Parts: sequence; C-alpha cells; structure tokens
Amino acid sequence: MKILINNIFKPEINKSGIFGIARIWFGIFPGFLLILFLSLDLSAQDYGNITGFVYDENNGNPLVGANVYLDKTTIQSATNEDGNFVLENISAGEYDISVSYLGYRDKHLKNVRVHEGFSSKIYIAMIPFPIPGDSVFVYGGDLPTSETTIENKVILSSQDIKKFEKFGLQHLLQQVAGVQVESQGGSGGVSYLSIHGSKPREVLVLLDGQRLNNPQTGEVDLNSIPLSEIERIEIVRQGNAAAYGAGAFAGTIAFYTRDRLANGYARLNSRFGTFQTSAGNISFGSRKKFFTVLGNYYQDYSLQNFDYNYEGREIVRENNWYRNQRVFGKVKLDLNQHQFSLIYNMRTENRGLPSTYFDEFPSFNAKLNEKLAALQLQYRLLFSHKIYLETQVAQNKLQQNYRNLAAPGKQQYNNRQTNDVLEGDIRLNVEQNNHLGYQLNISYLKESLDQQNLLYPEGSIGRKNRESIAGFANVDYTLPSLFAVLNATQLRSNLGYQKIFYDISGWYPLLGLNTRIAGLKSLSFGVNWGKAVRYPDFNSLFWKGDTRAHGNPDLKPERKVSWNYNLIFHHSGLYYPRISIFYFHEKIYDLIFWHRNFNGEWTPRNEDLVQKKGFDLQVEQNLIKQFLKLQASYSWVKAINKKDDPVLYNKKIVFIPEHTFNASLAADYRRWQGQINFRYVSQRETVSANSKGTQISPYQIWDVMLGYEVPFKKLDFEIGFVVKNFFNDEYQLIFGYPMPGTEYQLTLAMGINP
Repeated sequence: MKILINNIFKPEINKSGIFGIARIWFGIFPGFLLILFLSLDLSAQDYGNITGFVYDENNGNPLVGANVYLDKTTIQSATNEDGNFVLENISAGEYDISVSYLGYRDKHLKNVRVHEGFSSKIYIAMIPFPIPGDSVFVYGGDLPTSETTIENKVILSSQDIKKFEKFGLQHLLQQVAGVQVESQGGSGGVSYLSIHGSKPREVLVLLDGQRLNNPQTGEVDLNSIPLSEIERIEIVRQGNAAAYGAGAFAGTIAFYTRDRLANGYARLNSRFGTFQTSAGNISFGSRKKFFTVLGNYYQDYSLQNFDYNYEGREIVRENNWYRNQRVFGKVKLDLNQHQFSLIYNMRTENRGLPSTYFDEFPSFNAKLNEKLAALQLQYRLLFSHKIYLETQVAQNKLQQNYRNLAAPGKQQYNNRQTNDVLEGDIRLNVEQNNHLGYQLNISYLKESLDQQNLLYPEGSIGRKNRESIAGFANVDYTLPSLFAVLNATQLRSNLGYQKIFYDISGWYPLLGLNTRIAGLKSLSFGVNWGKAVRYPDFNSLFWKGDTRAHGNPDLKPERKVSWNYNLIFHHSGLYYPRISIFYFHEKIYDLIFWHRNFNGEWTPRNEDLVQKKGFDLQVEQNLIKQFLKLQASYSWVKAINKKDDPVLYNKKIVFIPEHTFNASLAADYRRWQGQINFRYVSQRETVSANSKGTQISPYQIWDVMLGYEVPFKKLDFEIGFVVKNFFNDEYQLIFGYPMPGTEYQLTLAMGINP
C-alpha cells in the first residue's frame, strides 16, 4: 500500500492527460479494494435505533424540543416540530431512557430493548408540571435553524458540506455572512480564514477541539483540514476569550470529524483540471460494537502557472506549483460510561514560492517544504446523561524549511523553523436541571518556536517559548418567567481568567441573552457583550529573517470590547424564508498591523484605537420543493482608524472590504445536481493613509457545477464538472497575489455504503 501511495502523483505523469488519470485510478484502486474489504468485514449490523414520539398526556399535542437521553452514554436527541426523535447507532442490549422538557415532570423509562438491525418505536407521555408565571417554550440543543443566537454560532451540517464538496472548503465557508477566505492562488493554494475583515491570525481554528494555529504566525492553512471526514462545522463570529482563550480574538471555527457510524463505508475520489491539476482521496470507516475507526489519505499536485495583466504588462506567474499529502486517522472506543478517542492528522507539503507584488520580488525558484503532525487523546467519563468529565491532551508540530539559494546576494535565504504546541484540558459539564447548566474548565498551553537562519545565523529568531494557564466558567440559565411578552429567555455568562508570560494576566467575560416573544415562536432575539485579548505572534515580535521585514518586540497585546445583536426568523413551513440578521460594534485597542515603510521595509505596529461595526444578513429560501433552493448572504463592515494622527485619523483599515455578497442557487433533480455560485467583493484599501490610486479593485466571480450520480446496488458512482471563475475575471484576494482565470475541474468518485 505504501508503494502505491508514494507513486501515485508525479509531475511528469500529470502532463500526459488521460494517462495521468489512468495512473491515479489504477494506482489507488487495489488499495481501495483492500480498505473496502476491511470496512465490510468490520461493519456487521450489531446495532439498532430507537425512534419515538413525545407528547402532552392531557391533550396529546406533540412537544417540540424535548431532550431525550440514553442514560450512561453520550447518545441524545431532541424532538422535532412533530414531536418525533431518533437515537441512532446503539449496540444491542437494554437501556434506560430519560426525557426532560421545561414545564413537565422528567420521565424515565427502564429496560428499553434494542435489537440488532432494527428500530424500536416508543411513545412517551409527559405530565405537565406548572411553573409559577407564564409558560416557557425552549428548544433543546440548537435552535431549529442552521444558526443559534447564543454565541452567534452558525452550524454547517454534513449535508451543507456535501453540497459544496466539489467546489471545496473555501466556497462552503464563504457562504456564511461575515466569513472571508484569503488565498494566494487557485484551487489547492494556501488559504486562510478571516471574520469581519480580521487577520487570519485572529481566528481560532479547532479540529475536534485541538487548536491548529501555529505560534509563529497564528495562521492556519485550510489545506490542513480533512474535509471528507468532517461531519459538522461550527462558526462563532465574535471574540470569546472567556470560553476559548486568547486565540479567539475575532472568532472561532471548529471542525468536527465523524463520531458515530451507522454503517461502514469506503470511498475513492479523484479530481483533474486546469494547470495539470490532479488529486486523489481514499477514505473509509468501520464500526464493530464499541470500536470505531476512520481513515483518510489525500494527495494532490498542480502546476498553477498562469498569465495575468498588471498595469498594461503581461506577466507570467511562475513557480506556483504544489504537491500535498495528508493522512488522517481516528480510533474511538465507546464503553458507554467511558469513551476514548485517539486522533492523528498529518500533512506534508512541497510548493514553489512565486514572485510577489506583481513580480517586484522575483522568485528565483524558491520553495517551501512543510510537515504538520497533530496528535490528540480524549477521554470522557459519564456520571449520568447530565454530568460528564472530559479531558484532552494534544500536540501540534509544524516543521518548515524556506529555501531560495539561486537569488543574488543578500536576497538568498535558507530558514528552518519548528512550531510546537502542547495543550491539556479538563472540563466538567453539569446540567443541574431544566433551568440551569454550567461548565468548569482548566487548560494549559505551551507554545514553542525554534527558528534558524542557516545562511546568516545572526538573523535567527532562535528558541522562544511561552506558557499559559487558564480557567473558564460558563453558566446557562433559562428563566421560567420574565415578562408576559417573553415566551422563553435564556441567559449565558462566560468568565475566563488567563495567565501568560508568567506576568500578564486578566479576566475576560462574555454575557449573553436569548429570548423569544410570546406568540412569535418563529422569531428569536439575542444580545451579547464581551471582552477579548490576543497576544502577538512570534513573527510579529521577533522576525529578522530577511532584509525586507523585521518584527517589533515592543508590541502590546490586542484588546477588544464588543456588543452584538442577533435576530433569527425561522418558520417550519416549507416555503417560508429563513432569515438571520447579526449586528456588531467593536472597539479594538492596539490592533496589530504590518505596514510598509517608505524604504520598502515591512514592520508591525499597534494602532491605538480602531472602531469596527457592521451587520450580516443571511437568507435561505426554498423555491421548488425538494428541487431548487436559494441561499444569499451580505456583509457590511466599516473599520475606521481612530489613532490621533492627522494622516491616519478616520481612515479605513487596510484590506477590509466594506461590502461582500454571496449567492448560491442549488438544484437537485433525481440523480442530477446543479449549482451556481456568485460572489462580489468591494474595493479595499492597501495604504493606511488611503491614498488615491492605491486601492484593490472590486471583483465579482461566477462558479458553476453539474453533477450526476449512478447508484448500483450498494455502490455509488458520481461524476461532476466544475467551472470556477466562469467569465475569466482578473482579481486579487490578497494584494500582490493575482488569482488565476477560468479553471475547469472533472471529479470522479466511487463509494460503498453497506
């Protein structure tokens, strides 16, 4: 298998068209068959499901949002609009079930039998238990939309991920209002996340709870995410140091891999396209009683050289090639009360470093060699369905070597650096009753950097370390009664204390309120206030690796105070729109920005005060039942420098677009799928003084996809054709890094779901 994997993608093979396709399929296929055999062998049908209906004993009406728990396990569910629920993937045996709903007595069912390969149906009558004051309507778990008002959390499901699978992770995330993706090239190029115009280093990125941000730059390349194994993405569009620590300054994006499998599966995907691009992916999952294993291997290659126009000159963007390999594995042991997970994510990358700033700095065939290895161990102890203790230990190591030995004189460089992140976490979660729940958390974080300039040792950063210890307390309280006009009200308070660098410490609170208006159960409103902090990354503090940039050891931490308001409308009717409006207002103190001086040298500095405000609008509308759906998002952001400087005062912060609009029209008819995506980004400033003629022009991009599925017994075959930048527009996501014109991609997939 190792021989097959190491010889799938060779640059010279990719130049031979159809022979490259054959090479990939015939190279991977034997390994795919082996994985398929193992998956089927381990995936015996030794589990079943429990379905049920929860209703009011007095009038027979269904109860929406009732919490249903399988005692002494993590398996739980909430009833839908019809009062129905499903508890899935349960090993055969007898279980106790608990049901809770505000305003009703808790219900406990003993010895409910689960049979292999079958669904057991139960009916649960709840007895009303009057609460002084008005009745309260509360949804269990998340609100019945893709978005929740508490923490301003947007949840992307496995269905959302699959819909954008052929476009890639960038296109999926950009459908969320307020989220931007910065890229230095076409498909497969280095890509970073931004929220409301933030810097990528200000967004905390988590994979199954483990942070992926490296301490040197604070950034995370999206290519590190094993998208084919992700089942849920949670996006928080506000800083929350009270719950996540100092890294969550602008927001948090958490990726969660598959946790419980209904069936074993095996899947083979491949992609071919413009710029001699080829990619292959093998994934599988198996489950045997209490044991679950997931595996994924991905590899791609692309040349990515293209022509572009700049100030009347035709320039060729060269040395833009890349080759990536990624291995992901997850093993979970579920013994009901005791649960263990071991997760490993490894990526190796080799890429050319193209000319920057429109060929101002030639590449001289510079290259980057990179290896990321992330390992984490999780353990959860369940005392009951309302109380559990969870602990995690994780390490994330990133090794990089930047080389440019063909450049003249001092432009040469050969830098080797290792970023190492070690973290530990212990968390107690308690749901005391239907009104009160709280969480206590203690975490330890150690960040290390070893950066060596192999050509000019005096330019090395050397070894740098910092440690932090933090404590967090979160409390959720549902008020049984507030005012006659409020049908349900939930309060959330987060309080975090963090000590870093041995001498810097602080308290960071977050307060939130979520409520529904009586008689308008489709409408919910939320308001949040909080403080956040972010400490400078190692590059900003200490960089001295070349003649064009240097760090600033006198930088101060960034601090922020923010208010935000969220309004969500969601009606269960098929043709009612789902609408979300999110308004935010922030004061950011000592914001860190890299500026280019008059001598052409880049250096970071603190901006005394920046005021940022804006709103996000998200709309989803079914146009034709089960066939046509429209999604649209709009984001308006205004970030103004309030520094007491006549040149900078009231000037826009650089690189933040004021207007961003996304729309997606998706059709699904029998075996056919089609999708059209549109994106518009307004003008962006590139100079702090907002000098005339220095702006990045606005752009608009159209992307198109057509797919077809062919089921054959237990096998699924898929073919897709994608056109990115359909009208061949010239644009930039990052100043000085032009994006390619029209890209064509062909995707082929084969899978089995027993």
